[in-house]
Amino acid sequence: MLGYLLEIKTGKSNEELLNEKIFLKYDMRFTTSELKKVKDLVVQGRDSSGNIIPNWRSDILKAAGGILSNVTDLTKYVFANFSNDSILSFQRQKTYSSDYYDLQQMSTEIVQKAQITNQRWHLRANQSK
Repeated sequence: MLGYLLEIKTGKSNEELLNEKIFLKYDMRFTTSELKKVKDLVVQGRDSSGNIIPNWRSDILKAAGGILSNVTDLTKYVFANFSNDSILSFQRQKTYSSDYYDLQQMSTEIVQKAQITNQRWHLRANQSK
């Protein structure tokens, strides 16, 4: 929904916005949200028998993570996330806290509070820290 609203507000496509705000800024020259640009470079999926199956692509979900990239560009983005970039540091700020979970450390807490019993994971969310 946000991607659609941004397109309406700016008059630019999702791809244009990604290029302008992210890909060009971090020198990600081999990254796109348009499969047609990299179709020959994308690894084809396989079913359990090894038969080639079509990649799952839905333009309706494009703004929710439909970015195609290579390892070099992904590495650039990861390093940028550990830099002093004002935009990317914003996403590392604490956004929520409660008695049970702090989203910055939520995954660590989940692992610490989890126990394996009969091949299932159980969370003891109400246990004190």
